[in-house]
Amino acid sequence: MRTFAVSSRRVEWMGRLRCRDGVVRSTVKLWDHPMRFVTEDELTFLEDLASGTPLALDKTMAAHAISLHQVTEMASGGIIDLIADRDGTGRNA
Repeated sequence: MRTFAVSSRRVEWMGRLRCRDGVVRSTVKLWDHPMRFVTEDELTFLEDLASGTPLALDKTMAAHAISLHQVTEMASGGIIDLIADRDGTGRNA
């Protein structure tokens, strides 16, 4: 059984902000929640998810150099949703 990641519908926006200290930070904003800082690798992963196509988690994690811990943190924080492909076809993801 494969797991697919999709962008959560709660994501209002994501991008890079230049803060008052002059540092550019990767950020994600969820509806009715404060802005959250993420790593650059996580933001690149999220930008790929924003295309609307579910991405197979095993291949995506390797391509974006993010760990399973980072993925589970984003899922528990409501930034992404994880969907199990029960029948192996990818159609129900």
